[in-house]
Amino acid sequence: MLKKILTNSLSNMALQFLNIIVVFVMTPVIVKSLGNYDYGIWEIVMSVIGYMGLLQFGIPPAIVRYVAKYDAVNEKNKLNEIYSSVFLIILLTGLLCGLVIALWALYFPEVLFEHKSPGRKYTLFLLILSIHVLIMFPSIFIESFHEGFQRYKLTRFITALKLIISNLVAYILFNKGYGLLVFALINSISLFLKFFILWILLMMPAFGGFRLKIKHFKKNTIKDLYAFGVKSFALGIAGRITFQTDSIVIGLFLNPAVVAFYIIPVNLLNKLKVIGMSMTLVLMPHFSAIYAKKEGMDTFTSEFFLYSRYIVGIILCIFLSVFFLGLPFLSLWIGPEYAQKGKYVLFMIGLAFLLPFLNPLQGRILTSMGMHGILAKIRILEALMNLSLSLSLVHFYGKEGVALGTLLPALMFEPFILWVVSNRLNISSWYYFKSVLVPPVLPVLTTSLLYYYLTKSIIPNSYGNILLAWILCSSAYVICFCCFVMSKDERNQIFQKFKYTALKI
Repeated sequence: MLKKILTNSLSNMALQFLNIIVVFVMTPVIVKSLGNYDYGIWEIVMSVIGYMGLLQFGIPPAIVRYVAKYDAVNEKNKLNEIYSSVFLIILLTGLLCGLVIALWALYFPEVLFEHKSPGRKYTLFLLILSIHVLIMFPSIFIESFHEGFQRYKLTRFITALKLIISNLVAYILFNKGYGLLVFALINSISLFLKFFILWILLMMPAFGGFRLKIKHFKKNTIKDLYAFGVKSFALGIAGRITFQTDSIVIGLFLNPAVVAFYIIPVNLLNKLKVIGMSMTLVLMPHFSAIYAKKEGMDTFTSEFFLYSRYIVGIILCIFLSVFFLGLPFLSLWIGPEYAQKGKYVLFMIGLAFLLPFLNPLQGRILTSMGMHGILAKIRILEALMNLSLSLSLVHFYGKEGVALGTLLPALMFEPFILWVVSNRLNISSWYYFKSVLVPPVLPVLTTSLLYYYLTKSIIPNSYGNILLAWILCSSAYVICFCCFVMSKDERNQIFQKFKYTALKI
């Protein structure tokens, strides 16, 4: 089991590192090709499409959870029912949302026009994205179905191919002078190809031989999944409000061109956030399988502490590099203006992203147990406070006020969420704090001091110097973590299993 978890986690992280490389190369090209205004329009419209994704009502994590559950107990009939029942509903949802975007394109495209001047390209842009939305819903369903069987290596490999090919094509066409329309078209075509490949694979006997059949459509199956999914739906609403309304608020109250100075540092942080999430993603079906087999809470608790300790350690190392090297990197990457205007955004949103990762398995554990309803309620309250503060503070502090509106609720609610998770696992918050959060303090302090003095001698004014500082400080962090956080037995056990698994991959 550890081999599968480690393999899936490594495939997830490899994809995210590839994504970071692609973003590193492509973001300056995209910003230059689109310009600040069209780049802001892209981010705003994609935020709107992100909200449309909520109409899945939390079905993707429900699919992963129930497919893992029924696969663990070999219930093929239930798997067929999930496949046909949900696929049909998701197709209809995608069709409806695509139609809404198409109507926007035909009747109200002027809301996107710069200076209210005619802009036929925005009509075409929205029409292309209407097709994108239609494909997006069944694509997410098919990928989630594969993930329920823990086929993360497969889905990540296909996603990696999509990422490389689509961005290579985009890079070539951007250098030939193409802009927003081509960008939207490339994203839509690549999404369709990914969906089509994963869909065909599911039809093959080796992958289960699943086909859409009306006779497998069961209302009770839909009811069960949506009853579970509505809690994830609430979490989705909270996530969208917390992290995807910012560009809309800035675009409405300031200007779409200002969005770039906010969203570029946030997107950089998002890539690091996704790396953290990819480390925990494979654990939800893993914990679901344990729960389905009735292996007991002792297994839950022991593995919860084991994985939490190491994920927190990795996350702290990642975010230390952001806080010390993020601004020099932004200055070199996009330009000094973006680093200067985005510096407070980088630090505030960085801290807001870090706080939930101090309790990294909160959502995975509760979702696998079907107890994530309380987390959904808390996240809704946090999101509403976030939105209220952002709408209020944007008038006084601009984009920095929006960032502050994200940070303050996180500072308030994350300790309470830790208490909730601890209570569900019958442990104390103090024990979690003492066992997971206190041990990395020495490595964090040591590495912070090293960053502080090292960046004065190795000035981070080139990619080479930034990379050298990162390697030296991260290496120091890993050494400190191994010496002062891990026991001798843990070091031997983890290194041996990692070495054995790496050789087998």
